[in-house]
Amino acid sequence: MVLVDSSVIIDFINENKYKEVIISLLSKKEFLTTEIIMMEVLQGIRDDKTYDKIKSFLESLPLVEIKYGDYIEAANIYRTCRRKGITIRKSIDCIIAAAAINNDLELISKGADFDNIRKHFALKRFNE
Repeated sequence: MVLVDSSVIIDFINENKYKEVIISLLSKKEFLTTEIIMMEVLQGIRDDKTYDKIKSFLESLPLVEIKYGDYIEAANIYRTCRRKGITIRKSIDCIIAAAAINNDLELISKGADFDNIRKHFALKRFNE
């Protein structure tokens, strides 16, 4: 199963990038998202029609539930990276990484923060 980050979904929506990957994941029923990723995607949509269409699409996808332990692990990820001299710019990325790690999921994302997290945690990246 693959957790698809907002950066990939947004590129898919705006520029039709990742089309083959997204279609493949959807057809194999391997595409997962979270409420936080949905929020990140939806908050940037200005047009109401587009918002409703994308919201409907996202609501049709299976969700990874973010649990209490994921938030604790996210804090650990942030603190560990900071101790190693790496500043994770968005705490949300720590939560997404923790959910992927704790649920043994691969993550597809363009975010550099995830590459930094991966240096110190067992975060699986899709197609790597």
